[in-house]
Amino acid sequence: MFLAGSPRMMLKIGKAIAANDAALLREAAHALKGTVGNFAAKGAYDAASKLELLAREGDLTAALAARQSLKSEIGRLRLALTAMAKRYAVKRSSK
Repeated sequence: MFLAGSPRMMLKIGKAIAANDAALLREAAHALKGTVGNFAAKGAYDAASKLELLAREGDLTAALAARQSLKSEIGRLRLALTAMAKRYAVKRSSK
């Protein structure tokens, strides 16, 4: 579910920043933070948390850089989850 939904979540974050909409950014970052929290992905969790805090403070200028960090961390998480899903599929098919 995360692999399918995370691009939409990141798109929502990007749109919120582009629209200078701190409330929408806070909501989107909070939702993503909750999702990545399920994976114990500290880097992604911390990046989403920082973005949520910046939105709460209304600092959308700093949000651009924070979004880049989040994008990188989400990319790392997606790679790890994809690799794990492939290993699981191989194990299942070999039984």
